Amino acid sequence: MDVTDEASMKEGVKTLLDTEGRIDVLINNAGYGYFGAVENVPMGDARNQLEVNVFGLARLCQLVLPTMRAQHSGRIINTASVAGRSVFYYGGWYHVSKYAVESLSDAMRMELKPFQTGTMMANNLRNMYLSNTISDPAVVRKAIVRAVNARRPCTRYRIGRMANAIVFFHWLLPTRWWDAFLRLMGKRKLM
Repeated sequence: MDVTDEASMKEGVKTLLDTEGRIDVLINNAGYGYFGAVENVPMGDARNQLEVNVFGLARLCQLVLPTMRAQHSGRIINTASVAGRSVFYYGGWYHVSKYAVESLSDAMRMELKPFQTGTMMANNLRNMYLSNTISDPAVVRKAIVRAVNARRPCTRYRIGRMANAIVFFHWLLPTRWWDAFLRLMGKRKLM
């Protein structure tokens, strides 16, 4: 379905409910990255990035949550990125969208606790522009299946070889060191 089209989303949820009668899992995986310096990215492209990566995700949650609350069960898996936990050069609007997904997922997890409906994050590197950190789709699929079937799922699943390292070093290093490290990596990739 098209997450920028209200009618498409409503029709998709209605079709599922008409055929299955329930919704047990929503995997929000729509998203894309538009990269460039914040000053150079046209505002229309920035808005579209947020429309797909944030508002489409949020609207699908709104559409399935009444059913999940009525069932007293359901899981929402929002596929995010370590870009919601760290920042890289020329990814400003992408990072804005992924930080928003992190915040929305945390807020929904707290809001939905009384209804026994959970949200969790599947942080991966599939949409990152660093080619050496792209996750194998089979690894992502395996993590999502694990999250769907877990009796007590984690709130976040970091997927990919570098995901934990990136988040850890972004937390550990002073901001100036992190920025210098990224500048160094950027120069190295250009060589």
